[in-house]
Amino acid sequence: MPKARKEEVRVQCNICKTWMNKKSLSKHSRSKKCNVRNRNRAPVVPEEHRGGSMVPVVPAARNQRGQPDPVVDGNEPNLPSQRRGQNFALSFSCRFKYKVSQRLLTPRMEFSTEEVTSLVISDEAGGGYMPNVHSHAYVKTKEKYNFEEFSNLWVIQLQLPGFTDVQSPKKIKDWIKYITKEDYRSIAVGVDKDLLGTICKSYICAQKWVKIMPTLPPYCYLSWVDRKIFDTQFAEFRREFQEDKLVYDLNNAILYDWQIEVLRMLDSQDDRKVLWIYDAVGGEGKTFLAKYIQLYRDCICLESGKKTDLAHCFTNETYVLFDYTRSMEETINYSIVENFKNGFLFSGKYDSKVKKFDPCKVCCFSNFSPDKSKLPFYENG
Repeated sequence: MPKARKEEVRVQCNICKTWMNKKSLSKHSRSKKCNVRNRNRAPVVPEEHRGGSMVPVVPAARNQRGQPDPVVDGNEPNLPSQRRGQNFALSFSCRFKYKVSQRLLTPRMEFSTEEVTSLVISDEAGGGYMPNVHSHAYVKTKEKYNFEEFSNLWVIQLQLPGFTDVQSPKKIKDWIKYITKEDYRSIAVGVDKDLLGTICKSYICAQKWVKIMPTLPPYCYLSWVDRKIFDTQFAEFRREFQEDKLVYDLNNAILYDWQIEVLRMLDSQDDRKVLWIYDAVGGEGKTFLAKYIQLYRDCICLESGKKTDLAHCFTNETYVLFDYTRSMEETINYSIVENFKNGFLFSGKYDSKVKKFDPCKVCCFSNFSPDKSKLPFYENG
């Protein structure tokens, strides 16, 4: 026998007052169609309560896209801008990293005020056709403030540059990693260094480590992709620090009289002469003078080698130095020295070409005297 047909149960939606099958009620109440019908529907108020009821005839519109904000009568819960918190994410329209840090931090990178306990601020060059250099910051305060109170604290009390946007970050780790993704010289005080971006971590470690320590944090916690970025940036930062150390050591250097005379002769050198400085004993300051010239002149320092290799390294510098050791006396290439004075040089390595330039000012340092029959030289024994 065929089964008896079950009778459908019809129910009415409590929201939009639409009749439908009982099985479809749950899905219908969550649909957009039900909410649209109920958007402008007046609430049903019993007749006996309409006289003293405070329910408006037309309810306040919901805070949806394209709709007005709800009416606030003082009984609603605190809005996001009125809630108090300690963590703030700031955006600036200009570059204010150093101005904020000088105001909040001492030379020892300690806070000069008790209101702020953590600070991360960095600069960012936004994308687009026009340059848009701006700054982002993360600030943690000692007390809890809402946005208006924090603005008064930041601008009026601490006298810091005004920000264009303030938010309460939901995920502090993601926000700090985002603002430090480009500026590796971000200023971070009072926060865990593991929260910073990979390039920023590499910069901080390069200041402390001579080489990478694979078993020490934060390197041991990095992924395989981040380790490749860390290794590349670490090598570049170490090279920069070594150059900065050289500049620091030579900034206040005091030269000997003969070194000052060598600089004067080298600056006034004509196109057909080469300056040769030799010292049979050694230890008189030739290498130091070569470093000094490289720092304060457009200079390249070479050694004895194949002509093609030396020509490939040359990139039209004004000053060319040769630092010869004792073992190079028999293998000195005088021809390339003459090429630098002539103003043209054939580079046959990789992409072969002829380099044309103004005659260079050439100086050679050695522990032996030159072969005077090859080139005319200044002599300074």
